[in-house]
Amino acid sequence: MKQLVLFSGKPEPELPEIEADRAIAEKLAPTVRLGTSTWTFPGWRGIFYPKDIPEREITTHGLRLYAQNPLFRTVGIDRSYYAPLRAEELARYRDDLPDGYGCAMKVWSGIVARRDPHTGERSPWFLDPRVFAERVLVPIEKSFSRNVGVLLLVLSPIRAEERMEAGELAERLDRFFEAAPRSFRYAVELRNPELLSRAYLDTLARHGVTHVLGLWERMPTIGRQLAVPKILTAPLVVCRLSIRPGERYEERRRMCAPFDKIVATDEASRADVVEVAARCAREGRSLMVLVNNKVEGSAPLTVRALARRIAAGR
Repeated sequence: MKQLVLFSGKPEPELPEIEADRAIAEKLAPTVRLGTSTWTFPGWRGIFYPKDIPEREITTHGLRLYAQNPLFRTVGIDRSYYAPLRAEELARYRDDLPDGYGCAMKVWSGIVARRDPHTGERSPWFLDPRVFAERVLVPIEKSFSRNVGVLLLVLSPIRAEERMEAGELAERLDRFFEAAPRSFRYAVELRNPELLSRAYLDTLARHGVTHVLGLWERMPTIGRQLAVPKILTAPLVVCRLSIRPGERYEERRRMCAPFDKIVATDEASRADVVEVAARCAREGRSLMVLVNNKVEGSAPLTVRALARRIAAGR
């Protein structure tokens, strides 16, 4: 990876807390990857990015800076949910990352949402493996395959009037993953708790697909999910901390902006993630944890706190 040059040709200043982050990273097993759900927040200046970096530099070069921090071993790509990313866009991401740096990339909403998030119209491609291959995988295979740590199928909440049975979802996922290439790792995140069924978990386990332990407004906590028998369905375990149960996204966004400090510590969720890490260590599984700003107020600060606790084992 080339050294990044910012600020009118001058080498970039050292990232804040980089030595402390490096020291924590050295205590973590290489199978533990922590990161944030995305990377383009000006409010992270002074706590993660250099204090005086212009906002435009975060937008254009933030990913390259992000990947220079040895503690932040993964990152989420959220943009791919709203539209399939072109090979040219993915190539720019690839050029900003070390070879093999694995990202958690969301699958396009046309595949994972029953209704288009923009128009509200019903998607004709819900869990369609052919369209998934054509619209999502072709650009990835051309430009980004070595930087995909996992492809995230975040199933959007399904309305009550069109809600499917858990068995139907399991059957759809079975057909989808039967056709999906084995060269990628996949993970499924539910947003409807009633769909977390034995048939669903058995289907994922049969295909080696991860059930995401997701912290989200309508789902059980990570700790409660972890207690479900056979909840860990694959060698890779993924935790995504998006928003705490019972809270609402827009309200939480207003409360936490500009995402430069911890607004409220979520001790229960931190303890749950530490328990997941301990279980992964006991069972020989790898772990990926992705944190959103809305959980505690500032995702990088939450990642650091989690890393310290995982390293300490408590």
